[in-house]
Amino acid sequence: MVVPDARVELEIGGVQVDVTDHVRHGTRITHTRGRRNRGGRAEAAEVALTLESPGGLYDNRNPRSPYYGQLGRNTPLRLSVESGVVALQVSGANTGARASTPDHASLDITGDLDVRLDATLDNWLIAGDNIDVSSVQLAGKGNIFTPDRSWLLITRHGRLQFEWSATGATTIETASTVPLPVPSDRRMAVRVTLDVNNGSSGNTVRFYTAPTMAGPWTQLGAPVVTPGTTSIFASTGPLRVGLGWTGLAFQGSSGSIHGFEMRSGINGTVVASPDFTAQTSGASSFTDPQGKLWSTTNGAEITSRRIRVRGEVPTWAPRWHLSGNNITAPITAAGIIRRLEAGREALQSTLRRRIPSEPSCVAYWPMEEGEDAVQAYSPFPRVPPLRTVGFDFGADNSLVGSDALPRLTGGAASSMDALVPPHPATGEWMVTYVYKIDAAPATATKILEFAVSGTVRRMIVTLEPGGLYARGYDADGDQILSVGGGTTPAFYATWNRLEVLARPGALPGQVTYHLGWIDVSGGGHANVQTITATAGIVTRIVTKWDASGDGQSIGHLGVFNSQNTLIYNGADDGFQGEDAADRIIRLTGEEAVPMSVGVGETTLMGPQRPGQLLALLEEAEDADGGRLYELSGRLALGYQPRVALYNREPVLTLDYGQLTQPFEPIEDDSVRNDITVSRQGGSSARVRLDDGPMSVREHPDGIGPYQEPVTLNLFHDGQPEAIAGWMVSHSAWDEYRWPRLRLLLHKYPQLVPQAVAVAEGDIIRIVNLPDHLPPGPLDLMVEGFSETFGEREWTIDFVCSPAGPWTVGVAEDPVLGRADTEGSELTVGVAAGDPSWAVSTTAGPRWIDSAAFAAMFPFSVTCGGEEVTVTAINGTGTTQTFVVTRSINGIVKAHPTGTRLRLTHPMRAAL
Repeated sequence: MVVPDARVELEIGGVQVDVTDHVRHGTRITHTRGRRNRGGRAEAAEVALTLESPGGLYDNRNPRSPYYGQLGRNTPLRLSVESGVVALQVSGANTGARASTPDHASLDITGDLDVRLDATLDNWLIAGDNIDVSSVQLAGKGNIFTPDRSWLLITRHGRLQFEWSATGATTIETASTVPLPVPSDRRMAVRVTLDVNNGSSGNTVRFYTAPTMAGPWTQLGAPVVTPGTTSIFASTGPLRVGLGWTGLAFQGSSGSIHGFEMRSGINGTVVASPDFTAQTSGASSFTDPQGKLWSTTNGAEITSRRIRVRGEVPTWAPRWHLSGNNITAPITAAGIIRRLEAGREALQSTLRRRIPSEPSCVAYWPMEEGEDAVQAYSPFPRVPPLRTVGFDFGADNSLVGSDALPRLTGGAASSMDALVPPHPATGEWMVTYVYKIDAAPATATKILEFAVSGTVRRMIVTLEPGGLYARGYDADGDQILSVGGGTTPAFYATWNRLEVLARPGALPGQVTYHLGWIDVSGGGHANVQTITATAGIVTRIVTKWDASGDGQSIGHLGVFNSQNTLIYNGADDGFQGEDAADRIIRLTGEEAVPMSVGVGETTLMGPQRPGQLLALLEEAEDADGGRLYELSGRLALGYQPRVALYNREPVLTLDYGQLTQPFEPIEDDSVRNDITVSRQGGSSARVRLDDGPMSVREHPDGIGPYQEPVTLNLFHDGQPEAIAGWMVSHSAWDEYRWPRLRLLLHKYPQLVPQAVAVAEGDIIRIVNLPDHLPPGPLDLMVEGFSETFGEREWTIDFVCSPAGPWTVGVAEDPVLGRADTEGSELTVGVAAGDPSWAVSTTAGPRWIDSAAFAAMFPFSVTCGGEEVTVTAINGTGTTQTFVVTRSINGIVKAHPTGTRLRLTHPMRAAL
């Protein structure tokens, strides 16, 4: 393998054009991504290089260039390297990318089935409540648009799922009973078996995982048994890997697929087994051992190259010598964060963004105008402004899902009026808006009036001492409808939503009219009445208040030709209580920004206020404490929830001798041991580290107080204390910091396959540290990195932080499930090699004894920097005798009386 072997490609005219030969000799290609320092923000990935541009070849304005007019701003660029390992590369951003083989009689398995897939994916698991977002296709046979469905293997909501059809149309869905345990390096094999007749009048699906296709296979959860025997439809569709059924809204796999197997019968005859690792890099088709011809489609590649970054070139600035020769094009491609940072206006309120997304909305007036406005505009192009009188715009900003709304101050002159454009009649309609009325009126007060083209021509809603009523009048002005009833105290002095709607009745020729109100914070009331009528459509909003309407705040008036009463839900209170992952998914979905969010419980958030998209995403990141980053394989964002970073295994293990010097630690005071977390608009909590070398105590017992106030957008006042404690435990972690780790891959090419797999949040382990350093192994979390490619150079500088703070307790785990002592020390000093220690407990419960807790031995403790294995403890008092195996970490020394003992791996509570 040649190291380095960097390749630069520009997407020109929809084709990847290799421009590596024009990268200027003597210059370097630099690539940076992630966080530049501990605790910073993820910055846009960048690739900087200089292209030689003979004759102005890379000048977008040069009509002599074959690329004339095709090298505009944000031209896609791809940087890839040779990894030495062949795989099928697929991108979930392109839902058509896959490898497939045509239908064949041997693939039309109608009985027992055994399917296996070996892959390294960055989207094994995607969070989110929406199945279209959270589902990832792995493999399948059949088609979605015709009754030709056979089977489909996907992940959904963090679990492995298998679907099949006995008819080709309707499907049977089964999911693993436990989540899919994706390893830190993201490589794993998954397997599903379907027993169509389990002998007990049912069918059984079993799920399995393994490190690779070679096994060993471990059953994932319990078998899933469904009543009734079944079969699999013999689809005429192809067998696909990296995708299942074309036309599904679910994204395809993103990453590397190593191999696939399909068997007729459980552990039965192999009918297809493409081994992508055995193919020639660059091949577009091959035949597997069973004679099946496999081909790549829609951007899928069989390649040993790994994409380091996909970016966009925002700026082209041709350069040349005064002689007119030596023409170059220095360029810097950037990741998606650059676009999100540049020139994006603040997102509007959640209601303003949400309501127009409803297809049935035919007219809408947000009423979020400034204080000098005299009318309310509509974001819909054919909808005229809402003419208003007596509206004090911008007067009420108390609804968290909205910008400031108007308050009525015009007395008997207050009114609003607008035509609703013609629109299709659907047999149903809805008029709704949000309002706040401070108190019940003394007399009947009109609060809404609008015109309709149906049997009811005029609808008037009044608020009366006895309740809320909607009355309908026909073309002659006669009242033919009255629906309503009493209100409750929740109707007043809080934000509510008024709903008036018509829908088909139970019998032909009937219309059911609905009048309701919904408290933004929960609860509400509704009344209905059914009459013989036609619904028609809403044609005009025309409302005039009397003086008792003064003080009422209103906004977000919408007219719909359906009864979608849910469109305001969540948006009216700014999605309070939404967890951070769902907020990130919703926001990026609304803005069409590709996003991959890992599975894991995330922090509940407070209301979403207007703000710039990236700032809102970072607000969610801050609340949860996870990692926002850019994917390397596609132009997209990723988010790792905090819990997904717990207890990760190393992706890359390095010998100390493989590092480039200087590899130097820092022990400084960049810590915060006294943190106050405040909830936006709510309460605060302060946590201080009161004990230990990083505590607020003065030297020599601590380092003194280092304070920091933090404000987060949280859901309730019970959250700040736990979050403050977690922040203190991270910031005041007592360990060397190793800010930079440099690796020369041109010197150690055998490390390339593992090194190119390292991403932000991954762990690098360093072993065999020299004696002048604390004993290892040393685990570091990658925050970001920069790499340089030269003619004979490939250097990576990893930005690192201690991985220790991310090691948290696991119930019943023999290592991570053990609580530490509150305080213990040597009663009597011990010599080097002494296997018997007298230990006194100075605070809290004593240590366990081996007579009563034999199954909990051995375990590891550390004393004076020496790690020992405790094989037995004798005695049940506060002074006990430890039997130990010495020098587990290579430290050989004597320890004086009073030396403290602690568990080597104490259980730390997770947030």
